Amino acid sequence: MSDWIDDAAAAQRWLVEQGPHLPLLCVGHSFGGQAATVLSNAGRPDAIVTVGAGSGFWRGSPTGLAARRWLAWTVALPTMCRTFGYLPGWAGLGEDLPAGVARQWAKWCRAEGYFLGEYPQWRAMMAAYDGPVLALSFTDDDYAPVPNVRWLLGRLTNADVEHRHLRPGQVDLPRVGHFGFFRASAAGPLWSHAVLALQHATRQASLGRVRPASRALRDVMADLQYGQA
Repeated sequence: MSDWIDDAAAAQRWLVEQGPHLPLLCVGHSFGGQAATVLSNAGRPDAIVTVGAGSGFWRGSPTGLAARRWLAWTVALPTMCRTFGYLPGWAGLGEDLPAGVARQWAKWCRAEGYFLGEYPQWRAMMAAYDGPVLALSFTDDDYAPVPNVRWLLGRLTNADVEHRHLRPGQVDLPRVGHFGFFRASAAGPLWSHAVLALQHATRQASLGRVRPASRALRDVMADLQYGQA
């Protein structure tokens, strides 16, 4: 998973080089939200929206689920990686994971400090981010229970953080879970939370960056609308 951070940093550096005068807006789901502030050497985001992002530490889950998480990280996942050579998608995530990724993730999830136990230098990078952060989490998201989301946000000690922990009923949806934010059914009731936060961030940017930012935001929304097709 640390390789994924390196890949994301390289992609972000390339993006910044293409439009250095444009605001850099970050939407990070799950691990993407966890890693958003440790890419700072690739360009400081003007605003960050996280979706279902929090520590993976097993003790943050509700009691019954916490026991299953502990078994998954200590027994089931290592066994499946040895048996298959990778973590099959049917084990719960829906996508196959390389064995190295799965093992490092499990190692982090067994530790109270999550990835900071292996990469303590990321603590300072997270604390150094001082921009706005909107964190969206959901009561029916078993992968991002609210204590783990709060742990992550607690590391952003200099950021302007707003945390919205939502029930599906609040946004007229039967279920959101860990992946539901990105489904077409969530476009009306949920995407506006992210869009309005990013629009506000662009208004705070310098006047010379406002017009390009609005075009960038339209491009983001066009991509999201295309995903509904």
